[in-house]
Amino acid sequence: MALFGGNKVQLDESLMERIRAHVAEAGFSSVEEFVQFCVEKELKSRRAAEEVVLAERLKGLGYLE
Repeated sequence: MALFGGNKVQLDESLMERIRAHVAEAGFSSVEEFVQFCVEKELKSRRAAEEVVLAERLKGLGYLE
């Protein structure tokens, strides 16, 4: 996590309003915490999908059963 606000991301204002409302409802301490949670969740999901594709390729090549 960057200290002193070193990283900045520009988001549409209507999206920010929706995020702020969700942050309050979901119990996150800040918009930054919520955005970090969402990005990490998406990256984990993508990695899992990539691993499935790789396993399928290896099976197709006969390296895995």
